Amino acid sequence: MLILRRKKGFTLVEAVITASLVGLLGSLTAVFFLQIYRLHSKTDAEIKVTQVAIISLGSVQKEIREISQAPTCTPDTTLHPTSGSPISFYIPSLTDPTTRASDDRIDYYLGTYNGKNVMLQRLTRGVTTYTAIPVIFDFDNFRKTPTTVPLGGGITAFLNDATLRYDDVAFYYDDTYYMICVGVTVSVADRGKSGVREKLSLTSAISIRNTF
Repeated sequence: MLILRRKKGFTLVEAVITASLVGLLGSLTAVFFLQIYRLHSKTDAEIKVTQVAIISLGSVQKEIREISQAPTCTPDTTLHPTSGSPISFYIPSLTDPTTRASDDRIDYYLGTYNGKNVMLQRLTRGVTTYTAIPVIFDFDNFRKTPTTVPLGGGITAFLNDATLRYDDVAFYYDDTYYMICVGVTVSVADRGKSGVREKLSLTSAISIRNTF
């Protein structure tokens, strides 16, 4: 005799509970991977701004250690130089290093280069002022051939990174200890958080000769 048995299935309550658990598990997984992505983006951003800040300060340090005069240094005053009001230093000329009157002048300021905020250095030799270049470029090569903007040296990829920029540049001259403090604030867009920028501020104290 053929006996028909009722097939067991899921009740509506069971189906709802199962769907809820699957949805919750999916949400937790998505949140986990999103946090990993944000952490990676934040770390990547921190690395970028740290590299640019350190190389920038290193470039300025190298030049300032050679200065013979600092005509725009006001003792115990923090200056935030712009293109119209840069902070200037004189260093021995490569073409005539023994004659003080022939010293080259270097201006530092926060300005625009290729459409983005950059810390710039501008060379003046005699009465000729040459094109300003970002501090991440090799300034020694620029001094030798100032009519040619060097394309190598430093973190040149910075110029192609639209998310990275300088937010501030500051100089402070300590007349008591003959130190020049240089500070930069660099930021980069944090891809893990829309509209948020990862910022880093670094300051370097540079000892100088008291020749001015």
